[in-house]
Amino acid sequence: MSKLSSTIIKEIKEKDIKPIPKWQFVLLHVGMWALFGFALLFGSLATGIILFHLATTDWEVVPRIAGGLHSFIYVLPYIWILVVGLMIFLATKIYKHTTKGYRVRPSIIVTIAIIASLIMGSILFATRFAQGMDRLLREKVQPYRHYQELREKVWQAPEQGLLPGKIVKMDDNSLWIIDDYTGKKWTVDVTDAIFPPLAPPRIGDHVVIVGEKTAPLTFDAEGVRPAPHVLKGFKQKIQKMK
Repeated sequence: MSKLSSTIIKEIKEKDIKPIPKWQFVLLHVGMWALFGFALLFGSLATGIILFHLATTDWEVVPRIAGGLHSFIYVLPYIWILVVGLMIFLATKIYKHTTKGYRVRPSIIVTIAIIASLIMGSILFATRFAQGMDRLLREKVQPYRHYQELREKVWQAPEQGLLPGKIVKMDDNSLWIIDDYTGKKWTVDVTDAIFPPLAPPRIGDHVVIVGEKTAPLTFDAEGVRPAPHVLKGFKQKIQKMK
């Protein structure tokens, strides 16, 4: 018997170390895989919601929010990006504690987790499950609703040529009255505006007016675009007020 073996046996006897029952080992192993699967699934859901927000943002008018390309940082779904990063980190740590996890390099686990999250997240986005979950969180979770409202406020940028709102009056298709969701009514000159090609705007539609503020509550429109999904919260506020 080698010296190392003798030392190990002596330590086992002195500390009265006993092997754990097989059922406990199996339960621990199953638990680790369950946690790994949960982290991967939650990360995939977060990825799906990220794809949903990116796909429903009108990127052509985003630069007007703060007057430059750095405006893009205002509309990114940071909370979900952080969730994806956290879930991939947890999945990597959990997998390392599975039976054969120590044999796989962390970089490989991270790569697999990212690819799996993208694939499953794309499926959740394509099936509209991610959209439904985002709406459910907004309706049921107050902190998340507050977070979304903060994101929506950045679209209120008339000084930069961006006026979102609801059409409440149309005068011969040249002068509109727009409710900007904050209780203010804007008079908008749409004489030279470019309209959506598929369907002309109607009273009650939610739109984003691109143009120039000419007075405290007067706006000269260059174009009229359908309101992006991020403004759904403003729509809900108006419906509740009515």
